[in-house]
Amino acid sequence: MKTSEINALKHLRKLLVENDYYLLMNILNSKLHMNPWTLCPINKIERLPLKQQKLLKLFHLGVEVEEIDDIMDKSTVEVFLDMGLLERRGNAYIANKYTIYPYNGLFIIVEKRNQGKMGKLDQVWFGTDSIYIAKLLPFVRNKRVLDLGAGSGILGLILASRGAHVTSVELNPKAYKVIKWNAQLNDLEDNVEVFLGDLFEPVKNRKYHFVVSNPPFLPLPDTGDDKFLCGAAGEDGLDVLRRILNEIDYFLEASGKALFIAGGFGDNVKPYVFEELEELVKKTGLNINLILITQTKAIQELKRLKSELPEVENNLEVISKKIEGSNIDYYSFIISLSKSDAYKGQVKLLKCHNTLLDSFREMKEKY
Repeated sequence: MKTSEINALKHLRKLLVENDYYLLMNILNSKLHMNPWTLCPINKIERLPLKQQKLLKLFHLGVEVEEIDDIMDKSTVEVFLDMGLLERRGNAYIANKYTIYPYNGLFIIVEKRNQGKMGKLDQVWFGTDSIYIAKLLPFVRNKRVLDLGAGSGILGLILASRGAHVTSVELNPKAYKVIKWNAQLNDLEDNVEVFLGDLFEPVKNRKYHFVVSNPPFLPLPDTGDDKFLCGAAGEDGLDVLRRILNEIDYFLEASGKALFIAGGFGDNVKPYVFEELEELVKKTGLNINLILITQTKAIQELKRLKSELPEVENNLEVISKKIEGSNIDYYSFIISLSKSDAYKGQVKLLKCHNTLLDSFREMKEKY
């Protein structure tokens, strides 16, 4: 990174801290910790002092703000214009591409996403799955951690803030850049090294105490270069996860652990990936827990994804036609695995999930 970019990001952190950006965002929006795309009401923001208003309008709401020289000097503004964090529109400025999300004591620059509207194939993914697995991260102080397919870098940054030595690997050049921004913004650049590359390729011959990943797991056919980088994972949604699992044993220390969030098809009892995990256990001796989070009919899940991700609607339609009329379910799940020479490996299926019927029952009881 350029020295000017580093200095600008340090200035931005100082500005966010001094103006209670983190506190205000979480106080004004009680749902923010569950869904990163819920917005603070503008009428509440406009009750704040002018400087706080401008910061939240710029970096949270993404609306045009005039006269920002009271919150940052001209040289910083010019750097952010070059970086793409800000855009100039006449006499006003807007953060049109990125937003700053406050989570777990950190400021995370993420690419904006308008749900249900066409996005870019190289977008930096940040969604509710990112938040879900972030809540499950352990304390691994002074441990070597590998974050695969790091996206915005949020998982590795949380672990680095807890004292881990983190290596983040990302295939998408845009996401690679954003991770570096976020490490600087949170004063964690000394705890996080970032590689541009494909999964384990940049870290050959290294071993880690903990590996975490929120890999692409959308059931999308391979379309070559025109690929939805943050989501495409083959027709069954397991291509990327399968590659990670096939190599994970080599990259784990003797007592290493790993945590992944993913999804895939299955019957009405369990995901099909369970059988692959059983074979993996036989080869490696790893201990694996497959923890089910949700279960829905696959055709319903694909319909939901098509409405949420119009940029890949046609590819999802190909999969929908293939499974139309079948009784296939779709699961989201966590894979927690550990390596040990002390006992023989096994895979356990833990049903912590809600079926659609369970969810309706819970809502009826609650309301």
